[in-house]
Amino acid sequence: MLWVDGLPAEQRAEAYAALKRGEVEMQRLEILDNGKPTACPGGMIHHWTGVVFIPGAKLGDVLAVLEDYDKHSVYYAPDVERSRVESRDGDHFRISLRFSAAQN
Repeated sequence: MLWVDGLPAEQRAEAYAALKRGEVEMQRLEILDNGKPTACPGGMIHHWTGVVFIPGAKLGDVLAVLEDYDKHSVYYAPDVERSRVESRDGDHFRISLRFSAAQN
């Protein structure tokens, strides 16, 4: 089940229509520590979930790109300046990403 399946009927229909148009549906998540945002001095925590429909895509091909963290600095340049896998245990990855500052 996708997170969009848990939306109220009208929002769910809108989300699926957007996916069929090729749009990405995203939702910001937040993990609280005793009801308060998690402290991260000197850093930022991004916690999102998303859904995209890619006609004709095979799961293995999609995972090959998504899990190729060592090349995210190539795939997502210039936003990602450096990327590497620090460790992997099955489906669990510890990665390091360095993002560039937004340019206006």
